[in-house]
Amino acid sequence: MVKIGQKVNFILANQNNQEIQGEVYGVNKSFEDESKGIIVHAVIKNAAKYRLIQGMYVTALIDVGKQQVSAVPVDALVRSEGRDYIFVARPGHAETDSMKNAEGKEKEESIQFKKAEVITGVPELGYTEITLIDKLPENSRIVTKGAFYILSKSKGSAEEE
Repeated sequence: MVKIGQKVNFILANQNNQEIQGEVYGVNKSFEDESKGIIVHAVIKNAAKYRLIQGMYVTALIDVGKQQVSAVPVDALVRSEGRDYIFVARPGHAETDSMKNAEGKEKEESIQFKKAEVITGVPELGYTEITLIDKLPENSRIVTKGAFYILSKSKGSAEEE
C-alpha cells in the first residue's frame, strides 16, 4: 500500500517526540531477510532545521489512505495457545451474588465472560484491527482493559467466569 508521493509523519523520540513532515520518494521491491520489512525512503521537509543524523531510527506513520475497520484497544487483546482473543460479557449474566460485603450491606455483582477468537490485523496508535471468527450478538459489551487478568483467572477451569 506504500507508494511514492505519500505523506509521512516522523516522530523523533530523542527530540521530545517532535513530529516532522515528509514524503515517500522510494520503495524497495524486496523484503529484508531478517525483519521481513521493506525499506522506504522519504524526504523530510525543511530537514536543515532539525538535528538529524544519517541512518538514525525514527517512528514513522505513512498515510496510506483511510479505511474503516473493527478495532479494539491493545489491552483488550489476549494471546492464549497461539491464538488471539477478546472477552465479551455474556448477555443476561450480570447477576447478583448472594454474598454480602464486609459491612453486610451491598451485594456484589458478578459478570460472566466468554472468550471470542479474533484474527488481528494492523496495530496503530494504541488500537489493533480485529476480524471476529464468529459473529457476536448485536450490542455486545467487549472488555477493553484488563483482558489479561480475566484470562489468568479463567485458566483454572474450562468455563470462563
